[in-house]
Amino acid sequence: MKIAVCDGDVKACREIRRMLDRYGEKERVFLETELFSESGALCQEAEAGKRYDLIFLEVRPKSGGGTEAGRRIRQRWKASETRIVYMISEMVKQEKLRQNEPADLLSKPLQADQIAAVLDRIRMEDQRSGRFYFYRKSKFLYQIPYSEILFFQSAGRKIQIHTQQGIYEYNGKLSEVLERGIPETFIRIHKSYIVNGSCIAGKLQNRIYLQNRGESLSVSQPYRKTLKDFLASDPQR
Repeated sequence: MKIAVCDGDVKACREIRRMLDRYGEKERVFLETELFSESGALCQEAEAGKRYDLIFLEVRPKSGGGTEAGRRIRQRWKASETRIVYMISEMVKQEKLRQNEPADLLSKPLQADQIAAVLDRIRMEDQRSGRFYFYRKSKFLYQIPYSEILFFQSAGRKIQIHTQQGIYEYNGKLSEVLERGIPETFIRIHKSYIVNGSCIAGKLQNRIYLQNRGESLSVSQPYRKTLKDFLASDPQR
């Protein structure tokens, strides 16, 4: 889970990260946390296309800092894609904050039990949503949105998950990916590849080409008819 913490108090940021790290260790969940002391820097990352699963965002009573940042982030990412938890004081008016569909409003300073309750709820929502692929590596649970996955690849005894952001790897078999009931937009094209059909730019001879990648993958004989029917169902490809 990718998390951003934005608070003008650097010590507060670090303390929240420590509480997140302790939660991750206890629950065996991989949490990747990035700290920001200025909301403008966070907004630039979000508007440039970097998605966070969860953002802890400070709201400053006098300047209104955080309120505008929440609006900008919500313009780029839906509430179902990025949750915002506002960290507030008693003096903050909450009406404007609720317009940005926050996952929660927590009073500062945050406590470990508050953070744990938020993470427990969000993790349960994610598991029920069907929008994420989950896997375990070194006893920790990882999650990746299906929408960010380009293709799965079998590499010996490992499965490689190729995304625009990079390649993630864990021990497993490609057949196990199919057995989990992944979305119908994914299609097997080879004994070594399962591709996200929404990322296919086109097909030439016995290869498919991925959008914005300049990369092609081989389509083996047993899967060519299935792929042909799949592509025919979407004339835009």
